[in-house]
Amino acid sequence: FNFYKPVYFNLEPDEEGPTTESIKKAFLAHVKFIYLVADFANPSGSTISLKRRKEIAFLAKKYNGLIIEDSPYKDLRYKGKHIPSLYQLAPHNTIYLGSFSKVLAPGLRLGYAIGNPELIRFLTIAKQGADLFTSGFDQAIATEYITSGALKNHIPKIVALYRPRLEAMLSALEDYFPKDSHWTHPEGGMFVWVTLPKTIDASELLKKTLSRKVAFVPGKPFFPPSARPKVGLNTMRLNFTNTPPEVIRKAIKIIAEEIR
Repeated sequence: FNFYKPVYFNLEPDEEGPTTESIKKAFLAHVKFIYLVADFANPSGSTISLKRRKEIAFLAKKYNGLIIEDSPYKDLRYKGKHIPSLYQLAPHNTIYLGSFSKVLAPGLRLGYAIGNPELIRFLTIAKQGADLFTSGFDQAIATEYITSGALKNHIPKIVALYRPRLEAMLSALEDYFPKDSHWTHPEGGMFVWVTLPKTIDASELLKKTLSRKVAFVPGKPFFPPSARPKVGLNTMRLNFTNTPPEVIRKAIKIIAEEIR
């Protein structure tokens, strides 16, 4: 969004997602749209509860607001039940964005949008102006993979692969990290968000762990520009999807050693 130099309106979160009060304030401020990742958000891994989704959908209808629901991680659920999307709850006020990069192949930069046909028409024109077109060859590959039923069969396999990796990360964090740190416990997705003791600068910590071949993403860049540099210095995003459980445990132990 930064290319268009927007003015951001920050949404305040609680344990169920963005608060209804902050959503209401945003709509009353006539924001162009509200952007939400309802399932297993990047970077926190958090999910908006069904109760909160219903409240957000109600407010969108009441104030005729627009929601952009970005949903690249929805199929990567390791426990719990799937929750209806915001698009299902408020279809006339939501544009639903999906992606194949997380469930098929990251190199295939393909996705889709579902919503009001008139809005989708304008989105299509804007996309064509940005990159002309998406590779027809990539689309043909994805089409064959989807229509053959291969994608439907593939998703349970990657869920079964990722689930023990998440469990290994959460277990290792519990075993090795300082007691005054805390982290999210996502039910799906790709990320765990960690808040370290206030005295720890995650960017400085990264320099130490890289020397031992362990990487993570410091949390500071994920905060809105208006909040920097005041917050986020002691936060990090961990990804568990590309590493076997036994290696994850070793990596978490190395990070913990460098924290101490």
